[in-house]
Amino acid sequence: MTRFLIYVFLFSFASALGQKDTINTIEKRGEALYYKNVIKSLAYADSLLQTNEEKYKAFAYYLKGISTHYGVNIDSATIHLKRAIALSENNKNIELLIKSQLELSGIEIFNAGYEEAEYLIENSTNLSQQINSSELKARALYFKSLLNWMLYAQYDVAIGFLYEALETHEDINTITTKLIYSKLAYLLDESGFQDLSLEYLNKVIAQSLIENNIMILSRSYSIYGIILYNNEGIEYLDKSIELTIKRANKLMLGYRYVIQANIYSEDEIGEYEKAHVLYHKGVKLHHEVGNISGLSLAYLNLADLFAGAEKYKDSALYYTKKLEKLTLKYQNNSLNYNIYNAYYKTYKASKQYDKALEYLEKTNIESDKLFNIRINNSILNNNTLYKLKDKELQLLQQDIKLKRAERKQNYLYVMLLVLFIISLGIIYFFFQRHNQKQKLNEQTIQTLKKQEEVKSLAALIKGEDMERSRIAKDLHDGINGSLSAIKYKLSSISLQHFSEDENETFEKALQMLDVACEQIRNISHDLAPPSLLNFGLIEAIEQYCNRINSSRTVTITFQHFGTYKPLSKKIETTIYHIIQELIINIIKHSEAKKAIVQLNTNKNELHLTVEDDGKGYDVKAITHGLGLNNIKSRIEFLNAEMNIQSDAKGTSITIDIDLNKIPKL
Repeated sequence: MTRFLIYVFLFSFASALGQKDTINTIEKRGEALYYKNVIKSLAYADSLLQTNEEKYKAFAYYLKGISTHYGVNIDSATIHLKRAIALSENNKNIELLIKSQLELSGIEIFNAGYEEAEYLIENSTNLSQQINSSELKARALYFKSLLNWMLYAQYDVAIGFLYEALETHEDINTITTKLIYSKLAYLLDESGFQDLSLEYLNKVIAQSLIENNIMILSRSYSIYGIILYNNEGIEYLDKSIELTIKRANKLMLGYRYVIQANIYSEDEIGEYEKAHVLYHKGVKLHHEVGNISGLSLAYLNLADLFAGAEKYKDSALYYTKKLEKLTLKYQNNSLNYNIYNAYYKTYKASKQYDKALEYLEKTNIESDKLFNIRINNSILNNNTLYKLKDKELQLLQQDIKLKRAERKQNYLYVMLLVLFIISLGIIYFFFQRHNQKQKLNEQTIQTLKKQEEVKSLAALIKGEDMERSRIAKDLHDGINGSLSAIKYKLSSISLQHFSEDENETFEKALQMLDVACEQIRNISHDLAPPSLLNFGLIEAIEQYCNRINSSRTVTITFQHFGTYKPLSKKIETTIYHIIQELIINIIKHSEAKKAIVQLNTNKNELHLTVEDDGKGYDVKAITHGLGLNNIKSRIEFLNAEMNIQSDAKGTSITIDIDLNKIPKL
């Protein structure tokens, strides 16, 4: 039956050629089939190869190349696209030559052939300028953005190329603009501009529904899932997967299984078995089509899935080693960073601290290298990046600082472990030799241990606060100053020769700079509030709550009872950061509308209460997390006690601090 349908298809096509279809008509028909179903576009390409016309064969190989890339096998796709390139050069079909070269560059990018991809993109850029095609110039910039994103994971530069592409060609009716909009939506969301991201994405979806463009719809729904990254996001990915299966696109189906697995493996959802099954579906599909990039992504996420628990350490190591072996000949700083970081997480979870520290050092080295490469790349491409460069620079700097702080913390853990082992040896020795003095010795050891823990916690908190202050100063004096200078320069530009649209775009750019300055100022104050140093704890908490109220959907009420006697700045800073972490958790997780922060002073006791009317959570199920661990460490440092009560009506956290027991600093 299938063979009969193919014969009918070939006969229909031969009849169509008899009607003297132009090459443009044939190309439009073939690409329309490709957007709907790659199996049908392959059959159409095979029918074109039955003709004697070289111009038809050139397009046929191009169509087979893009269809087999996403639906059959990447190696076969490479062969077909190279044939399309050769025939296009012979026929002087520059447009088809450019499209074939760019699609081939996409294959090289996903298989880490970055040098070859860069050559193909540059050649296509030069050719598009010769024929003065704005759409093909924009498509070359799209692939240039893709190369930069895959090679450096540098979102600001990639976004810059996409904006440059839109300046060259912006027509939502063309496939190029739809691709640019959808990629821009993803990168903007990753850079913290979700509203702008959804604006672009909704435009793409609306137009694609009108055209019934299955390829772009499946792509856009997938990006929607990534932006939401929750149960609703999973529903969007289900839509995307359904359309991708309908289109018979194995390569993108593999990616979408991996993305959906990532969401299922989030702690808030916690469906790890589903995630495991989906990861392996992705691995199978990427293996079938020979997609090295997709396999690398799947193995990396599988290693990360198992790296969090000691009992799964063998699985984590297995996938990390598969990742390392798979990418051995494609080594670059970004890949090295991910591999070393996966080893570090695995060894840390299995308590093999020597190996964990070894790979943490390697991770930091690759991170520093990657940072320098990204900075140089930003400088080379600064003409298109003024909107987002400083934001990405800030994030990279914070990432390095956090890694360095984590490295110092791990050294501290190792030292504490050594001290603990020595203490156990002392206890055992004295137990055997001085049984009668056992209780006294145990008390002495516990006292020493407690003192050591207090010193360690004090040093850790001091180091963290110093790092916060330094980052806050860098943000306020460095990046904020740079953004202000950029705004001043832009404001000096004369607008009288601008069109109305250009004036509006210019004003939007200035508004975005104002928002960025305000965000940096708020982050700086959150990290090291000046009011805490100048006016004390009560004023600092009140100012923080007011600032949250002015910029968030949750309303926070601060109440203070009793006569508060100022404490040392270190103790007040510790209490302030506990309250800050609790409020951040409310904003991020509770979906609350209202919250109350109460500080009650009663003689030598300080009682702190933080309540919200959110959705609550299972206290027993959530026992860890960076925010909760920070809170527990600070409470332990203060010798305080914390009680958590939570149900569907909200959460109440009380912290009791005995001022006689706080460390004397």
